[in-house]
Amino acid sequence: MRYNSGEFLYNGIFNEDGTFSTPSPGEITIYDKDRNKIPLGQHGYGPGADFSFGIQPQDQKLIQNGFYIKYTGYILYNYSKK
Repeated sequence: MRYNSGEFLYNGIFNEDGTFSTPSPGEITIYDKDRNKIPLGQHGYGPGADFSFGIQPQDQKLIQNGFYIKYTGYILYNYSKK
């Protein structure tokens, strides 16, 4: 990192000894344009930060005018130079 301090989002856990690990992938929730929750059919994670989701064919009309996705797996890290 080039700056003396800052913050970043990451979906893994950084340990004080310098190692890191990836936690459970978090949760994906899908909402229609009016923020009504849409039932999630299936989902997939990886590699890296990629993810995918599926909904039932009868629910496709609920996303045709736009949708929102909420992902809970990120952690906000702050850092500074000593």
